[in-house]
Amino acid sequence: MTLFNRSRLLMGFLLGSLLLVNAAPAFSQARVDRIEPPNWWVGMKWSPVQLMVYGRDLDVASAVWNSPFLKVTAVTPTQSKGYVFVDVTVSPETQPGTYTLTLTLKDGNKLETAYEFRQRESGEGKYAGFSQKDIVYLITPDRFANGDPSNDVVAGYKNELNRKDGLSRHGGDIQGILNNLDYMKDLGVTAVWINPLIENNGNISYHGYSATDLYKVDPRFGTNELYRKLVDEARKKGLKIILDHVNNHIGINHPWVKNYPFPDWINGTPDQYVLTRHIKSNLTDLYQDSASVARERQGWFVFDMPDMNQRNPFLATYLIQNTLWWIEYLGIDGIREDTFPYVFQEYQAKWVQSVLTEYPSFNIVGEVWIEDPVYVSLYQKDSPVARLNTHMPSVTDFGLYGATKEIFGGEKSFNRLYETLTQDFLYGNPALLLTFLDNHDLPRVMYQTGEKEDQAKMGITVLMTLRGIPQIYYGTELGFIGGQEHGDIRAEMPGGWAGDKRSVFTAAGRTETETCFYNLTRTLIQLRKDHPALTDGGMVHFRPEDNVYTYIRHQDQDRILVSANNNRFSRTLKLSQVAPHLRGAISLTDALTGEVIPFSPAGEVSIPGYTARVFVVK
Repeated sequence: MTLFNRSRLLMGFLLGSLLLVNAAPAFSQARVDRIEPPNWWVGMKWSPVQLMVYGRDLDVASAVWNSPFLKVTAVTPTQSKGYVFVDVTVSPETQPGTYTLTLTLKDGNKLETAYEFRQRESGEGKYAGFSQKDIVYLITPDRFANGDPSNDVVAGYKNELNRKDGLSRHGGDIQGILNNLDYMKDLGVTAVWINPLIENNGNISYHGYSATDLYKVDPRFGTNELYRKLVDEARKKGLKIILDHVNNHIGINHPWVKNYPFPDWINGTPDQYVLTRHIKSNLTDLYQDSASVARERQGWFVFDMPDMNQRNPFLATYLIQNTLWWIEYLGIDGIREDTFPYVFQEYQAKWVQSVLTEYPSFNIVGEVWIEDPVYVSLYQKDSPVARLNTHMPSVTDFGLYGATKEIFGGEKSFNRLYETLTQDFLYGNPALLLTFLDNHDLPRVMYQTGEKEDQAKMGITVLMTLRGIPQIYYGTELGFIGGQEHGDIRAEMPGGWAGDKRSVFTAAGRTETETCFYNLTRTLIQLRKDHPALTDGGMVHFRPEDNVYTYIRHQDQDRILVSANNNRFSRTLKLSQVAPHLRGAISLTDALTGEVIPFSPAGEVSIPGYTARVFVVK
């Protein structure tokens, strides 16, 4: 053997053993690539922490820390040896710092890796939750504003940037949201729900619901650090941040799909899976066959979204810890949980309880896309008719949405809305329902009405004066029309991109219609803030007559009277109908026009066509 060949052999030996201690053989390929969660915090209630160690040839026999305060309670290898799970109990005496985890392989060799336990930051002003006192503003970040064009295309990520294509990326990002926090503050909203920002490296990935890394912000949106900055800056302006989270599925390009940690980690495989049929009533049907129920729970939405199996205890723990990690890291105030009914409900209930145990003031709203209060109510905490208590504080009020889209979009009778509200007894707490006219999955209210501005404005007025937590989809406050397809529903905000001819983020850049919608929304938001009757108050409503719906919101002496007319021509509200509930009233002040009307039980008030009048009772 020549001297040159001896040198090459020695160099290969040294490189092959960098990760191994105790003189590992040169041919060994064992290594640790990463650990999730990427760090943890001392002082957390959640225990033990289960670390998911990624690597190669992880045929691990045991593990130990270089601290007496960190105790390994379980080591679970996987058949593929690409992962090992290490459970660790963190003693209260543990000091923040970086520690060494030593994995002893079955062949006697050892792998050492560093892991950080951080000091928890002050929770003051964080994890505040959201309630009926809040007004939620929903953003699809890719379409809101492009604050950093340098991240529009990132090496190694599928290049989908094409602003002319509704299903491609348009370049909106976290910096764009940061740049326009004052717009939201001036509008008056108090909480911002942002569609997922985590990495989605795949086809049609702009929406954020096909995750390929559950601990990393997509670099085309920004960084983890920038997301945290957004939360901090929003808090300074009195804005809460609601994170959009998905327990149900991941993206087809997630590394797990190529190497399942356990055979049952995902329901099915890319070569053999079933699609859900979205018949959510099957999930609660007492007489439904088990195969149909399993298809709804375990079916994939589309090929690009593999369905996760939360019955696997390691995946369940992973998802809970992932949620806690983001809450602690970002300091957010709430979560919107995607596709809530599709997840195994026993797991989901544990997930909710784990979050609220760690953060008691927090709030979570579960998406329940069923336009029937009976089914929606089953998923809210303490529902009197549910067989399982989900512990979910809030759910999306698709029952109310189903009613409003018929009324304001089809000139249907207000009876549907009235009957929907008569079913509030089914809910554990109807005041905590998230109410809306449209969102990132639904045609905008202006599109529903056939671009009839008066009906859309009536819808916004009713939304802002009913019980629940009102949610406004970005652009609806400007009268955006959109269309039926997702690309049209998720339109860009003019002024969010360099070179745009105008900016709706400024008063000067808005059209007359946009200004009218904006001013109405802003006025109604302020009205809701000024009157506890609209947030904490009770309600008395009257069966609609001639397609006019009237109701009173009341809290002690604070009283608001609303009458909505879904007819082309004006109708008359006889005050004798409401007088028994407005004892001592002297006058009615129109909150939108300022008109003052003397109150008399024998009096009448005119309600113009396609209008909701809102009166402050004095």
